[in-house]
Amino acid sequence: MTDLVVEGRLFYGGSLTNGCIAIKDGKIVKVAKTILANDKLDVGRQIIIPGGVDLHVHFRQPGMTHKEDFIHGSTAAACGGTTFYLDMPNTKPHTSSMETFEKKISLAKDSVVDYGIAALLGPESPPELGHKTTAWKWYYGASTNATCWTDVGAAKDLLEKSPGFTTVHCEDPEKVAGGGKNLEEHSKNRPEQGEINAISSIAAGGLFGLNVAHCSSARVLAAAKKCGYSREITLHHLLLDTSSHLGAYAKVNPPLRKKADRAALLEAFLMDDAVLATDHAPHTIDEKEGAFEEAPAGIPGVEERLPVLMAMVKKGDVPIEKLVSSCCELPGRRLGLTKGRIAEGCDADLAIFNPLEMEKLRGANLHSKCMWSAYEGQDVIFPSYVFCRGEAVVDASAFVGERGQGRYVGHAVPPEEERP
Repeated sequence: MTDLVVEGRLFYGGSLTNGCIAIKDGKIVKVAKTILANDKLDVGRQIIIPGGVDLHVHFRQPGMTHKEDFIHGSTAAACGGTTFYLDMPNTKPHTSSMETFEKKISLAKDSVVDYGIAALLGPESPPELGHKTTAWKWYYGASTNATCWTDVGAAKDLLEKSPGFTTVHCEDPEKVAGGGKNLEEHSKNRPEQGEINAISSIAAGGLFGLNVAHCSSARVLAAAKKCGYSREITLHHLLLDTSSHLGAYAKVNPPLRKKADRAALLEAFLMDDAVLATDHAPHTIDEKEGAFEEAPAGIPGVEERLPVLMAMVKKGDVPIEKLVSSCCELPGRRLGLTKGRIAEGCDADLAIFNPLEMEKLRGANLHSKCMWSAYEGQDVIFPSYVFCRGEAVVDASAFVGERGQGRYVGHAVPPEEERP
């Protein structure tokens, strides 16, 4: 006996088709054209896709909860259709020891959707930490509250002792300059060549099977692919550029690039097997309203990603299969999760969208603590229903999730065929 059957237009087998999904004990147990059930949610012509998997968020807890915390960040994720996220380690303190990891795990129990915790790959990190956390994050390049570590040999030794999914912030420190009074100057001070140099240095050191985070241009994407690394693109590098009139609100590391670079990245994204993450990095309005040079780098986006992409699907700018592969299936596979796919045996993580319900985005209506968006006024389609392991977190467009509803997913080495 199933717990629930959901019927509608499913993304199944690589395309949209009318069908039903049977759910029992948090898992998908059957997918078929018709399934008889006492408890059925028939969403008509609405589109059912897997819940989103975001491999890059900064929920700022502990140490910076005036910007974000697990309850607000995970609520934002849920309301945007994301049912799993990977939180980064550059909090205060860093997630770089068993003690700091246990502290973060105790805080993350507030989450309303499932989650992973990334540990800092650095000179003080013990190998056993990698067997507890979900992934490693390596800063080969300094960024917000994160110090640069360029000892490739030591990193290789640590990863040999504790292998697993490892994502890298790539910026050559010798190419990074301070200052910059606007988006164009910030981009010149942290050029794409710095990203390419860092990728090349890591590859020259014999490190393989890594993921290059937030590739800011098509050339960076190509450099990572040439070295055999998996690749991540962010929503902001895909949609924003140095001509955007956002000032410090669009300051991010690595920086936004020129309009032509952004167009080339969008074209490359449509052809590449990169994942699309958010690098959700909220800061307060007061922090972003200060002088450009002093403003912290980072753009929120965990709630906006799928709604923005779904509107682009409706307008014909992005194929539905690209949305599902880059935001759900590929990131799930990269991390070895039973998420990101509508298939028997997978977690019953679903996001359901009504393509007739397109609206303009308003940052003040979002659920992140920062309550602003770099995508203000853009067309979006928010999900009408979201399920995490068969439990509703959004119902009839209203958030119904509960604190502590999410579960931690720990260390997992992806299957051999999914390793980059």
